[in-house]
Amino acid sequence: KDPFKTDKGEFINPVPIEGKFLRNPYIEQLCLIGISLVQPVLLVVLSEGAKKLSREEINKSLQQTLDEINPDLTPFQKITHIIVVKDMWTPENDLMTPSLKVKRNAVHNRYIDLAHEVVKHPETIVWED
Repeated sequence: KDPFKTDKGEFINPVPIEGKFLRNPYIEQLCLIGISLVQPVLLVVLSEGAKKLSREEINKSLQQTLDEINPDLTPFQKITHIIVVKDMWTPENDLMTPSLKVKRNAVHNRYIDLAHEVVKHPETIVWED
């Protein structure tokens, strides 16, 4: 149930792509979304360690990870933006199951409007305010 179809009509299996991004130590939680988008966007929640760093340091690390992963993806899988969201996903805010799995549809529904705005930005790393 994880694969989704982009506006280009291409199916994307997000799990292997998300796994590559988990190598970045500043990412605690993540979810790749793309339904109703031309290209997928990655939502990330920062780790505790990342919260001690400057935005500039985190942006540099996230951009480096994106630059390492995107070349290995097919053109329709390439991630255009990373959105750093401010709230942790938990069962209490209904973005995770009781067994701590991300509820992809709930995350998509919460952030899709933000994603539509972000894809208009030239910056690839955008922070939710």
